[in-house]
Amino acid sequence: MARILCIDDERDILELHSIVLRRAGHEVIAVGTGEEALGVVASQAVDLVVSDLLRGVEGADYLARIRQARPAAPILVLSGYPERPQGLEFVDEFLSKGSRAGELVEVVERLLREAPGWAQGNTA
Repeated sequence: MARILCIDDERDILELHSIVLRRAGHEVIAVGTGEEALGVVASQAVDLVVSDLLRGVEGADYLARIRQARPAAPILVLSGYPERPQGLEFVDEFLSKGSRAGELVEVVERLLREAPGWAQGNTA
């Protein structure tokens, strides 16, 4: 089981992704803002981050700060954009929000397998 930080400012989507990841056997910490996400990574370990690209002033700055705080935790961005926006080269994977739930789980599992130092059942 991995501890996954899920970030989305759309509550319905946040809840859907949380349910899908919990059913796949993961612990999910769900937050709606970049500031909340930064608080989580400052206070506890996470194995992986699944995030929307939040609107407004937050931009992708919160993701860069998460990468600095937890460099070993892969970052998966789920967005309404059809392609990866520029400036997100540090993001490990990019999926369209229209992706099916099974694809989300497959990508999460692959990123966890490839993460350095992550072992099934252990939280970094």
